[in-house]
Amino acid sequence: SEMCIRDSCSSCQHSHSDTRNDVILHVPAAGTVLESVQALLSEGEVKDYTCGTCGGRGGRQQTCLVSAPETLIVHSKKVPGQSRDVVCAPHLHLHGSDYVRVSAVHHHGDTPLVGHYTATVQNDDTVYHCDDGSVQPRMHPLDTSWNNCYLAFFQRSGTEQRGGDSGDSHPAGRVMPLESRDISLTAACGVVSER
Repeated sequence: SEMCIRDSCSSCQHSHSDTRNDVILHVPAAGTVLESVQALLSEGEVKDYTCGTCGGRGGRQQTCLVSAPETLIVHSKKVPGQSRDVVCAPHLHLHGSDYVRVSAVHHHGDTPLVGHYTATVQNDDTVYHCDDGSVQPRMHPLDTSWNNCYLAFFQRSGTEQRGGDSGDSHPAGRVMPLESRDISLTAACGVVSER
């Protein structure tokens, strides 16, 4: 995805923009994936900002999503010592595009460096729980099995899910595309909603 980060000085209103390509949206961990993405795209104060034009201290920063791939990956950054169960809704609406949740990686532990990782993966109508070498279908999948997500993977609605050509018969191997191509989105900031 392509993101634009705009910094502006509080003193002289000078602004500077940088565009960068990143396939993962690195977001602060909030209550839901939606709230996490909204926090990334909201304008915020930057206290340690120093203007290169006037030397003034303090400014604002705005992150805008300019384009995104067919597969949207959201990384909820955990803070050591903070126990936050991030809720992963089945749908996300982002800049006019609808995304459907297809998989999530869950972290179980107190810090990002200590704990255990599991995954929940959906393939067609079947949801799988992946824990090390064990891959088990969930007979009655609950929305809560998607919570505590560390990484959430969403597929843009109307796009075909492509897996690798490895011939792997494992159901989770067919869920996520190995490559993605960018799509153009409107440059309006902060237009995100759950469905």
